[in-house]
Amino acid sequence: MRRGFCPECGSPISMTRVESAAIAFLQAARLDDPSIFSPSCEVWVSNAWSCLRPASALKKFEGNPSAAVTGERIRAYFAARAKPEQ
Repeated sequence: MRRGFCPECGSPISMTRVESAAIAFLQAARLDDPSIFSPSCEVWVSNAWSCLRPASALKKFEGNPSAAVTGERIRAYFAARAKPEQ
């Protein structure tokens, strides 16, 4: 993973997979309004602190999901956004 940092304060703000640089992961907590996002999965649960409990309804990955899985999840996200609200 290639990590991006704020040039002013050094806070981590993004990650890019080297093998699929077209996909960037932004840390929602760094956004002005992170409440507009909701998590769809948890990654690196194998390294989670024992005091943190994973959200039971989310898809979990022991490490990084494969590029194929990541692509599927991104396509599904945008497909759901493209549907008109009812």
